[in-house]
Amino acid sequence: YKSLTSVRKRRHRNATPQWITAEQKLAMRKLYLQAMQLTKLTGEKYVVDHIVPLINDSVCGLHVPWNLRVITQEENLKKANKFLDDLFCNPT
Repeated sequence: YKSLTSVRKRRHRNATPQWITAEQKLAMRKLYLQAMQLTKLTGEKYVVDHIVPLINDSVCGLHVPWNLRVITQEENLKKANKFLDDLFCNPT
């Protein structure tokens, strides 16, 4: 588990541009807090999803607030590492 967590943190760090502002970092933190609060309120696990995955065969996204959204873990697992275009071209 620790190894997976460190890999994920490294990916986030590597995908976060240096030019991101303090306000944008705060916006990202708020999304993670929102996911935790929704999990507590509903009992269903919520996570922060990268709309454009950080690592994908066709495109790589950034760890920035406009590439993040809060969704259920179930939705995130269905999406897997797919980009929106991948979902339209290859529906499962």
